[in-house]
Amino acid sequence: MILDALNQTIGAYEERVVRERRRLWNPLIWIIEAIAFVIRIPFLILETAGFDRGKIEDHFLAKIFMLAEFLAIVILLGLKRAEILDLLKKLLLE
Repeated sequence: MILDALNQTIGAYEERVVRERRRLWNPLIWIIEAIAFVIRIPFLILETAGFDRGKIEDHFLAKIFMLAEFLAIVILLGLKRAEILDLLKKLLLE
């Protein structure tokens, strides 16, 4: 039983190493994480003020706020309306 648990742990570790290496070398992941960080900044400020960030981020209005922030970032990047709608369709339908 102990050896089985050790083998499972080693397998999970090796899988995690492969996944993290892919993330390390993929610049698209960096862009996505940067945008996610920018979107999370208001919630990090609220967490610093003493609120529970997890509960706030899970609230419906917070999701709408994050969507509005994301759309503002996309618009500032210069995407046209049709491109934004196609991106939203892909994100929401997949």
